[in-house]
Amino acid sequence: CRPMIRADFKLDLNDLVDLRDKKIRRAIRIGINRAAKPVRAQVKAEAERIALQGFTAKSIGTKQKVYASGLVVVVVVGPKRSYKRVKGKYSRGKRKGERKVFRPASVAHFVEKGTARSQPEPFLRPALDKTSGKYQESLAAEIRAEIEKGNQG
Repeated sequence: CRPMIRADFKLDLNDLVDLRDKKIRRAIRIGINRAAKPVRAQVKAEAERIALQGFTAKSIGTKQKVYASGLVVVVVVGPKRSYKRVKGKYSRGKRKGERKVFRPASVAHFVEKGTARSQPEPFLRPALDKTSGKYQESLAAEIRAEIEKGNQG
């Protein structure tokens, strides 16, 4: 499974003594989460204009993983896989009377890239283009602030 939109940001944290320390990894996680808030807000704003059952913008969230080495951190901003909502019931066919369950994460890539029958309605790429500069600037500042806060306390 390939990601819809990918953005790699490299941040040099060589001045930190031990990246394997739990406190440092925790500070990195908190700093990354704070830096990703404007990106998530912009993705939600872009997704608001998509009339896809009205659930796409509500499903936007962030997920992050700091690997054991502490050298690789992955942050994903997009529709949450766990988000699902019921809207209406089937009126025909073998599923007649059953509730319609809608999962925005299942169709978001079709909306973003388009299909043979539908035009693309990108919401991730424009949000990334608008916020990537701010994200890179705030990422280092937030991580360093959180590490300093942890060293004081």
